[in-house]
Parts: sequence; structure tokens; C-alpha cells
Amino acid sequence: MTMMKSNLGSIGLQTTSMAAQMTMVSAMEKSTKTMAATNKQMDMNRFQQVIMDFEKQSEMMGMREEMLDDTLIDAFDDEEVEAEGDAVVDQVLTEIGLDLASLMADAPTRQANAAATRFDNLLPDAALLPPPTKVSAQSLH
Repeated sequence: MTMMKSNLGSIGLQTTSMAAQMTMVSAMEKSTKTMAATNKQMDMNRFQQVIMDFEKQSEMMGMREEMLDDTLIDAFDDEEVEAEGDAVVDQVLTEIGLDLASLMADAPTRQANAAATRFDNLLPDAALLPPPTKVSAQSLH
């Protein structure tokens, strides 16, 4: 009796294994048909031409971008122009009587440190707060 149960169990496992293999064969068959249809539709010469055109256009775009970058750098990155601009600003400020260096000397410098200290002082108080409670979606309606 035990032997018969073992044989039946073995047959069941073999049947399951065969069904899995059949499913795998069916999937492979469908994949093969799909790949064959794709290969029939794909013109390799045209595909290669498209890739070559893409590479050519990409390279041309890169060269144009590089030329544009160089032009913009030449136009806007002139240290002499920047120095002249700074000199004009300094002259105007001097003419209207503003000495920026003396005004900046009186500006507060410890404001940021005070804010950080106030935040640090809050951290011990935060530990005394009760833990957050969970809110369900039903309690919101």
C-alpha cells in the first residue's frame, strides 16, 4: 500500500514536471515566432544606415555645441571687462559717498550662529514630547 502511494506520488510529480516542460516549450515556440517575424521586418542595411546617420548628426551637434560654448566663453569670460566693470562700480559708489567696506564692517556677523544655538536648545525639549500617534484614513473622514 505504501509502495503504491509512493508510485502515485511519483507519477503526480512527473506529470507536473511534464506540464511545466510543455509550458516552457510553448513559450519558447512563441518567442521564436516573434523573433522570426521581427527579423523578417528588419532591413539590416536600412538599420545600419540609420545608425550611421545618427552617429554623424550626433558628432556634428557635438561640434556645434563646442563651438557655441567657445564663442560664449570668449564673449562673456573676459577678465579685463570684469575688472573694468568693478572699477566703474567702485567709482560710482565713491562718487555718491558710499564706502562699501566701512558699511560691511558694521553688519552683524553672529546672526546665523544665534539661530543655530536656538535650534540646538530645542533638541532636549523634543525628547520630552510624546511619540507620534498613527492616524488611519477612516479617522480623517
